[in-house]
Amino acid sequence: MRYHVPADEDEVHEFNESEGQDGNGPDQDDILFDFNPGTVASFWNYACAEMLLDKTDVEYPEVPLTREAYIEMVISKLKRLKHHYNDARPKIINGVVETEEDVYNRLGVRDRDLKKRIRANQRMRTVS
Repeated sequence: MRYHVPADEDEVHEFNESEGQDGNGPDQDDILFDFNPGTVASFWNYACAEMLLDKTDVEYPEVPLTREAYIEMVISKLKRLKHHYNDARPKIINGVVETEEDVYNRLGVRDRDLKKRIRANQRMRTVS
């Protein structure tokens, strides 16, 4: 995820400004989601979600969802994914860009702290 190349910011901006009517949209052969600053629920990402759905064989559940519902599910997942994507990118600390090792250490410490809190919560629930 750290090495994901987001869509070109100028192309995305042009496509979003035209509300998906003008400009070069996403490439069907190389779908690049837009994780640039701003909302994930953009015309660009909706177009990418539609292309992704077209390329996917969806096994419909007993109560089929509408195409729009599947697209909203993709956008919802993208919102959560953008958070993780931004966390995994190198930060600038005191004017110095983090190295790859620093990023792994930062994420490792955060994950260990989270797991400790989860274990403590589980122990409190089982003891009560």
